[in-house]
Amino acid sequence: MPPIIGFLLAALACALPSVVWAQEHGNYAALAGGANLAADSRLTGAGVDTEAGFDAGWVGAAAFGHMHRTRIRAEVEIAARGNGVGSLAGGGGSGRVRVWSLMVNGAYDIDTATPFTPYLGGGIGAAMVEADALMPIAGSKVDDSATVFAYQAIAGLGYRLGDRLHLFGDYRYFATSEAGLRTDGGTAIDAEYASHVVMVGVRWSLGGHH
Repeated sequence: MPPIIGFLLAALACALPSVVWAQEHGNYAALAGGANLAADSRLTGAGVDTEAGFDAGWVGAAAFGHMHRTRIRAEVEIAARGNGVGSLAGGGGSGRVRVWSLMVNGAYDIDTATPFTPYLGGGIGAAMVEADALMPIAGSKVDDSATVFAYQAIAGLGYRLGDRLHLFGDYRYFATSEAGLRTDGGTAIDAEYASHVVMVGVRWSLGGHH
């Protein structure tokens, strides 16, 4: 288990017993973790046009936000995700790709007059795409990183355990603009990155107004 997932689970275990009531609006914090399914990535450059496939990976996220009376939420989210390389150009490959992101998200909670709350949202921000010993690429390997624009679409379902505590699960499509990387041999390549994310987590009130 990646260390960040263990940290998130430990934080959740500490938080759950102490949070009892909630409010309809005000500030909140959230922690979540789950599976990161990275899509095949096309790598292009001088003399390079290949595709990388990835193994299933992990994702962890923390957010701080505000729920408005209109049931619109705005939040700042920090997340990390990682995947091992399963194949390159249809053959064997090795290495890892990690992505660190800072996002500003917005979401709308749909009132169902039940403990269940569907929600839809999205976000934009920045991501650092980091290739770790990705090989073979142009007879070399890639140990490089680039910071690029990132965006995501979100659809999920929350469940109210108390006035302060909600559990939630959601699906996210996360993607970035092309990351410009270099191989150890100096070849410049552009790498696509996108992933399908399934996360579960907890969101709790930090105090506010009823």
